[in-house]
Amino acid sequence: MNYFGLIFSFTLPGIALGTLIALALVQAAGARRRAKAQERRQRPLYNERLKREEWE
Repeated sequence: MNYFGLIFSFTLPGIALGTLIALALVQAAGARRRAKAQERRQRPLYNERLKREEWE
């Protein structure tokens, strides 16, 4: 049995696919974090909402 061929035919593609999946997960987590930070910046503060409700 050719073990050398087995290692290269199964291990290397597994490493490549695993790396691609890991990079995709890191990018998705970063995008989610950026979206959450932007949402926090756009939402008014609780005190400002109370002030607006008092005047309306």
